Amino acid sequence: MFGSVAGCGTGWTAGAVVVDDRPEDDGDADDPPTEEPPPEDAPPEDAPPPELTWALDRDVAATKASAAAERVIKRLIGRPPTFGKKRRWTAPVPVLPALPRLLAPLAGLWHRFAMSFSPDSPHVTAVAPSPNHDARTEDEPVDILLLHYTGMVSADEAVERLCDPASKVSCHYLVHEDGRIVQMVPEEKRAWHAGLSVWEGETDINARSIGIEIANPGHEHGYRDFPEAQIDAVIRLGVDICERHSIPRQRVLAHSDVAPRRKDDPGEKFPWEKLAAAKLGHWQKPAPLTTTGEDSFFEGDTGEPVEEIQSLFSIYGYGLEITGTYDAQTKAVVTAFQRHFRQEKVDGVVDPSTIATLRRLLKALPNLTVL
Repeated sequence: MFGSVAGCGTGWTAGAVVVDDRPEDDGDADDPPTEEPPPEDAPPEDAPPPELTWALDRDVAATKASAAAERVIKRLIGRPPTFGKKRRWTAPVPVLPALPRLLAPLAGLWHRFAMSFSPDSPHVTAVAPSPNHDARTEDEPVDILLLHYTGMVSADEAVERLCDPASKVSCHYLVHEDGRIVQMVPEEKRAWHAGLSVWEGETDINARSIGIEIANPGHEHGYRDFPEAQIDAVIRLGVDICERHSIPRQRVLAHSDVAPRRKDDPGEKFPWEKLAAAKLGHWQKPAPLTTTGEDSFFEGDTGEPVEEIQSLFSIYGYGLEITGTYDAQTKAVVTAFQRHFRQEKVDGVVDPSTIATLRRLLKALPNLTVL
């Protein structure tokens, strides 16, 4: 669906068409012109064309049709709407709903024209407008770049879903495995990609973020490595977005970071370290799994040490309630953190390596001191 990308589909509602069975009046200006005699092999004069069968079955009285309406009908069916007993058309005919097979291509062209926009980034290769967005509020800065994977069998299926008004989901960009970049929502609009999420206490992530979907089947359909061409495209696009919006490196986030109990994407195979080498995203070398000097914490543990660990994750930005209990929400946050920053082992356990890696990241944040 890309390259020569058609816009997302749209419906077309037409006005009703009714007929008037009153006896013929000589000299009526609204009567259709007289036709030439039909050829011998023509269908019976009183047999309506199939496109208008629906109209002939509905003889409803209404005001007289204009001559323009009759011209529209004649243009669509190739001759005036007169057969058998002369009938006069008595309602405006902007579109004939019985002709969807003729009008559907026009609907697609209209949709593309109505929703088309110029790309925000020079790296965009195609535009596929999605209707799923709304206005941003003026007081909310764009200061988050949120990365997703599509999690669908194919990129084309993802595009179709992101363009489907019934899905209520969208993103600003989608990056194909071969590196093609498709823009779906203008950056000035609020795309619907983050869902129920939180970061640094902010709960409307859609309002202050730009979302990039990265084509990958995900954990449910055969999660696989991200091709080099795709990652190179993500880096080019991401650097451009962050430069134009002055997005801090520590606010280039995974969907799983802001929604750890719901989402896994883009997952532990995503090469965050390569992005950081291009100055896209915050990164520190993970502490080795053999790190010692810290206790490990598991689901069900309680006490002040657990409260301290929860506080460190919360300071970094994760939406985590400080309870002093290593509960399900804590395990979900730890798992999301490991998918992003300590990918060698993702198990939801706060081990010494996880704690040391978290402290490294906190110490590297600007204007923050962590003991």
